[in-house]
Amino acid sequence: MRKKIILILFIMFLGIKGVYAECDSKARLDLNTAAANVKTTYEVNAIVLDDDGNVHPEVSADDALALGELSPYIVANYFTVNVTNVADNIYVTMENIDDNIFQTIYSSDLKNGVYTYEQHDVNKIKTFNFKIYSNNDQCPDEELGSKTVITPMYNDISDTELCTYENHKDKFYCQVYVTSPVDVDVAALMVEEREKVTQSGNTSVSAEDNFNFTPLVVGVCSGLALVILIVLIIVIIRRRRRSTL
Repeated sequence: MRKKIILILFIMFLGIKGVYAECDSKARLDLNTAAANVKTTYEVNAIVLDDDGNVHPEVSADDALALGELSPYIVANYFTVNVTNVADNIYVTMENIDDNIFQTIYSSDLKNGVYTYEQHDVNKIKTFNFKIYSNNDQCPDEELGSKTVITPMYNDISDTELCTYENHKDKFYCQVYVTSPVDVDVAALMVEEREKVTQSGNTSVSAEDNFNFTPLVVGVCSGLALVILIVLIIVIIRRRRRSTL
């Protein structure tokens, strides 16, 4: 009986060894190729809502914004995290520790070739970690690679008056979305900009005053020169008259 048990265990060991032995170089090449083709990205999207929270897909975000303050719509931005090229012989896990999100993505979960996760919290930076595993019986659950997607956060400073100035609007702290918190003293920068505007105005007024003052000086000098010329002519005429007498 003991020999039979040992024999059975030996056969099971050989069977298991045989299964893993099938994960040959070709199988690994196919898996690595499939893993390398996986793409992970994010996109910024917009949804149009009314005051009651109803979605209006018939209205574009641009049209809703074009109505200005009178618009009855609210444009809300959100991110979509996209995973593409998940082949049948692999699967992908997606994890976001901050939000306690963990999902496993198979090829059957893709719609039109894309798996999409919607991230509606745009006020915080989010990190999505992806791991790619084998879904092949020859090499079961072997990790084949990893990827990371970081969705940025909305930057409130981009809406301030500061970011309307030419020398600020292209700065990192005026970008609509940022991947790190922005620590900028907006009030101090605004004081500097307003001082520049004030100084520029004073310079313009001074230049205008100089421009108006110049013709006045020229006029006065010309008048004086004319008076002196007339006086000289009178003096010359009187001297000639005296000399003739």
